[in-house]
Amino acid sequence: MSPFNPSGERARWRILYDLLSARTVGDVLTYDQMGKALDLDPRKDRTPIQLAMRRAASELEHVDKQAVDSIVNVGYIIVKPEEHLGLAKRHQRRASTQLVRGHSKVVNVDFNEMEPETRKAFEVMAGAFARQIDFMQRIDVRQRHLEEAVATVTRQTEEQAQRTDEDIEELRARLRRLEEKAIGSE
Repeated sequence: MSPFNPSGERARWRILYDLLSARTVGDVLTYDQMGKALDLDPRKDRTPIQLAMRRAASELEHVDKQAVDSIVNVGYIIVKPEEHLGLAKRHQRRASTQLVRGHSKVVNVDFNEMEPETRKAFEVMAGAFARQIDFMQRIDVRQRHLEEAVATVTRQTEEQAQRTDEDIEELRARLRRLEEKAIGSE
């Protein structure tokens, strides 16, 4: 079957999207369930299932504001909103790794028998990769500082809330004592 011909009346990703959107946070959509819904073998046809799932997951993210994470050899789980940040960080790490790999491909080349124009193209590309890597490293540092600041503010807020609760309890105790004195002096 050509990749450009539809595999049925409905696109595979739409079928998986419908299955995903009917689920809630913490639910798992297994490869067996997806294979059955798509009339594919969940082991032999893993690649077409995963391709359809990528598109369905993208739709779920954009339309329903939910994300999925893969569970190796099981399927996909709909994650809690606070887990989206962890997923984003994983993507960022992979992007950084891919930039380093790309840079390595354009700088570790035998330039001896290369045409000057081609060599220049490699040099331009190497410079572009180097700038992207530098930019990503700066962003990573800023992000770490921001996360540390958020953690500090969160900790301080929690400590302040704890102090406030203790202060309220102390004030309530004082009020009870004052009321008891007032009632006793009448």
